[in-house]
Amino acid sequence: MTPDYLRMIIKKIAKKVGLPWIHPHSLRHYAATNWLRAGMNIKIVQELLGHSQLSTTEIYLHITEEDKAKAIKNPAIEDPLLKKSMNAKNWGVLVEITDKVSYGPAEI
Repeated sequence: MTPDYLRMIIKKIAKKVGLPWIHPHSLRHYAATNWLRAGMNIKIVQELLGHSQLSTTEIYLHITEEDKAKAIKNPAIEDPLLKKSMNAKNWGVLVEITDKVSYGPAEI
């Protein structure tokens, strides 16, 4: 089976099921995006795809608004304002830092 024949079969089936944009190379984009969503390091994705430049790999990564929302709500990312174990001294410095309009370091 030649690559062109396989491509033709995939395109024909995809069109039949209502996904005319599917082609063999789109499966590569799909795999790369899902590796990233699963938490794989982007440098590993780059190596698996055989790209010498990270900028080439970035073309393959399709990030959705849902991906962004999940990243922001990630429970593994610690929010220092919600941390219960902070002592009073540290809490005061943090409040000083976050209350400043400039968001610069607090004057101690």
